[in-house]
Amino acid sequence: MSTERWERTKQILEEALRIAPEQRPAYLDLVCGADSELRAEVESLIASHAEAGSK
Repeated sequence: MSTERWERTKQILEEALRIAPEQRPAYLDLVCGADSELRAEVESLIASHAEAGSK
């Protein structure tokens, strides 16, 4: 993953974690658009974050 791509992914992740979980799908629709790879990466990071927080 390029540095630019990682920065974008990180920015989206940080914003997604600030909003309510039920609002995240709409937010990801908006910011990821047709980039399914980006959305999958962000969703994976959100899931990892949630899992780490539950331990």
